[in-house]
Amino acid sequence: MESLERERDLGLNFRHHEGSKIVYSLLLYPDDFNKIDINDVLLEINEKAIKEIEGLEEILIEFNSLSKRLDDLIKLTAKRTRDPHTFIETVVGAIVDIFRI
Repeated sequence: MESLERERDLGLNFRHHEGSKIVYSLLLYPDDFNKIDINDVLLEINEKAIKEIEGLEEILIEFNSLSKRLDDLIKLTAKRTRDPHTFIETVVGAIVDIFRI
């Protein structure tokens, strides 16, 4: 982010660099704030960044899938911590014990 300090260019300049290449630049002047909503600008920047980064959409889909699987595993582990032996395991273990004697 740069501050534009020349008298006629008073405002803010947001730039995204990859190496020496400028990927995008956004200039905001005080008059712009009367016309636009800053949330809309930030959402638009986010959408463009997601679209422009190659493969990011697939990575986000995979991340969400893995995140859901991890949540499911955490819930299963929490259940097993509270009750380490399920009802079926207890019944089967009792029947096996009867025939061992």
